[in-house]
Amino acid sequence: MIVPYVSEDGDVWIERGAGPWQRIQREAKNILGEMGWEGPMRYVGLEQNVRVSDENEYTHGDDDACADYYFEGDEPPEGWEPCCRTVVAHHFRADEE
Repeated sequence: MIVPYVSEDGDVWIERGAGPWQRIQREAKNILGEMGWEGPMRYVGLEQNVRVSDENEYTHGDDDACADYYFEGDEPPEGWEPCCRTVVAHHFRADEE
């Protein structure tokens, strides 16, 4: 199963090894289409340190960004641990021509 991670800016990351290359490309294109991007797609490359969470489909720059996502800028409760992990992922972007 391919689990994509997205940004609202038209970026899609799919974890390396999630499936055959053709399926990964097709899934990225489908996701961009679902997000409303109709133009061509560009492969940005393989990124080594993509912070993701299995609990949502968005990427995080760091643990603080993860906390901001979950708590909308409020301080997380004491003892909270981020659920993020670092993966190697294929990065695709909607090409605005």
